[in-house]
Amino acid sequence: MAFPNALLPSEIPIEDDEDSPSKRARMEDADAALDLMLERQKASPAASLEMVPAWARQLQASVDSNALQIREVCQDFHTRLSYLEDRVARPAEDPRVSVLTEKVDELTRLVHGRPPSVPMNASSGNAADPWASFSRQQQERTVQRSSFGPSSSQQSHDTDFCRVIVGGWCFDTPRRVILEDLSRLVATWSQADRSLITKQMVFGQRAQTAHLILQPCDFPGDRFYALQESYSNKVFTRSGEGMWMSPSRSPARRALNKVTKRALDTISGLWPADSPPKLETSWQRQIVWLADRRVAAGTQDMLVAQPAEKVIVKVIGKDESKFYFNVSLLATETKQTEAEIEIKVQEAS
Repeated sequence: MAFPNALLPSEIPIEDDEDSPSKRARMEDADAALDLMLERQKASPAASLEMVPAWARQLQASVDSNALQIREVCQDFHTRLSYLEDRVARPAEDPRVSVLTEKVDELTRLVHGRPPSVPMNASSGNAADPWASFSRQQQERTVQRSSFGPSSSQQSHDTDFCRVIVGGWCFDTPRRVILEDLSRLVATWSQADRSLITKQMVFGQRAQTAHLILQPCDFPGDRFYALQESYSNKVFTRSGEGMWMSPSRSPARRALNKVTKRALDTISGLWPADSPPKLETSWQRQIVWLADRRVAAGTQDMLVAQPAEKVIVKVIGKDESKFYFNVSLLATETKQTEAEIEIKVQEAS
């Protein structure tokens, strides 16, 4: 049966619809689907958004969320890095710097506060000048006391010159014995010097030291060294030891003085007992001089040795403090070899 209005197959129009088999084949292909989506996005951006699959939108949202978190982490990292760089660039606040600054200021005040020196020709030309006589006496006293204490006689944070420590007794000496010996020592003082004492103390029922509290004054260091020169080691305890006098020191200062005393004993032991060397000591700076040269010091820098001179270090005390010795100078002064000096210094107790 024939249809008069029927079209031939070649005349049937091809419609570009979504349900055509060719279109479905293209959609199944991933690359073709991507190309199609891009083409439609160019033609109609609003319609293209509706064609984005749900999984793609979720993936995009996840990527955006992760990117936001990464930006926040990076911002925190840069903030922390800036803080650390600021701390590294900032100079360290060392408490010793402030202490050193205070010491320099104190020395500056002392230098500006010193009285004018008296010229030698003026003192020799006017022997009756009382100030010139006093100045010479103070200079002589300073030289004589160099082996007793620090170069500065002013009151310091680690030394109390108004509290005199008297020693010479054995360990655990009864309090009664110490007070009796102390009374004999004070009895040898002049009336003016005895009037300076405000209190005599012995701590505990047994001890090995006593304490004399003196009235405050403007120059406690000068007063103490005058008393020390007049009365120290002049009266003896019951056991036959001389009663020595020392200003009250802080624990840290006493520890330094013990190390310096050990170094002095080590150097003195290099000479015969009947001919000890003439040593000069700065207890505060931990320096020992012999014949105007530094032969021992608490640090190598303070020793100021020449490059050709041999220097050794000796560990002293329970806290393993170090003291440096110029072996070359000591060998020259003692007429011994450097090897002999090194052995004696290291073996000294």
